[in-house]
Amino acid sequence: MQRPCSFLVTGIALLGTVLTTGCAVSSVQPDSKADIDQAREAIWAKELAIYAARGKGDLETYLANTSLHHMGWPPGWDKPSGQD
Repeated sequence: MQRPCSFLVTGIALLGTVLTTGCAVSSVQPDSKADIDQAREAIWAKELAIYAARGKGDLETYLANTSLHHMGWPPGWDKPSGQD
């Protein structure tokens, strides 16, 4: 008889963990409109700086805002290339 009781206790403990974890995840709030607007403005400022620099032939601002894992495949190239 000892064995079924231990399974029951384990099951209740596991259920409690699942329910507690589920509640923690569901309490995450979406970003506010102000946060979204602030992020949009920051991204737009970077975009404007990149376009202004590229217009002058300067690719440094563009490269500084590009992932190190980004691969591009310019027209006429045999294969894609990274930032090297």
